[in-house]
Amino acid sequence: MTKRGSAHLKELANRFLGESHAGRSFADFAEQEGIDISPAAKADRLLIQFTERLLAGAIGAASARVVITTALRESGMDIGDVVLLLDQTSQAVRFNRQITEATLENISQGVSVIDSNQRLVGWNSRYLELMKYPEGMVHVGEAVEDLIRYNAEAGRLGGGDVEAEVAKRIQYMQEGSAYRFESTFVDGKVIEIRGQPLPDGGFVTTYTDITDFKSAETALVEAKEMLEQRVVDRTAELEATMVALQAAKAEAEEANASKTRFLAAAAPRALGTVDVVEAHDAHFHPEVLFE
Repeated sequence: MTKRGSAHLKELANRFLGESHAGRSFADFAEQEGIDISPAAKADRLLIQFTERLLAGAIGAASARVVITTALRESGMDIGDVVLLLDQTSQAVRFNRQITEATLENISQGVSVIDSNQRLVGWNSRYLELMKYPEGMVHVGEAVEDLIRYNAEAGRLGGGDVEAEVAKRIQYMQEGSAYRFESTFVDGKVIEIRGQPLPDGGFVTTYTDITDFKSAETALVEAKEMLEQRVVDRTAELEATMVALQAAKAEAEEANASKTRFLAAAAPRALGTVDVVEAHDAHFHPEVLFE
């Protein structure tokens, strides 16, 4: 299909993506599609479309189309065939991009994307709504370090040293380490921030408003603590009642014991008195009183 073939397309990709990235991408594609990409092989339709998509990810769809068109014209392909070939790929790229943009704009999370140089390359409107950066601060090419520093200075990353907080997060991105953090804003809003590395060295970060969840969580904790305190108080009341009952029981038992001792001591005297009375009655004759 072309005079220069796959080697020319690969060389083209190397200029924009670097030999390592381009070489790996071409090798993966060849294995997936089962095509020959050796230097002597001719470039077929699939490889041309793949190369354009690969370039589009780095320089944009419009620029990628210009580059591929120029390269194919130099190779001798008729311009009409070139336009027809690339129109199909461009439509697919635009369609996929529209789907991606529509999806990002209709989710409740904020999303930001940075490239391997820690520069901002994409975001959605929810991201701007949640983070409330100063007007004009968020733009393509903005250093993510500046955005992180703004958040740290606003107290959104805890109370630690600003530069230490910035360095820590830049290190996460450079090392490709995922991270999660809950940020409490001055207005009481709580944002969960999750960062995930991308295969090309970039980073995608999501921002979720979890204020209502944290409020409910706090309410549950307070309710649990209150219930536990009520159990402690009730247990103390029951223990006090048991102590009082035991004291009353001991007092009653002591009273009964005292009564028993009293009766035991008083009984002999009472019996002696009865004996005296009976003896007296035996010698008492009422008729003597009337003589």
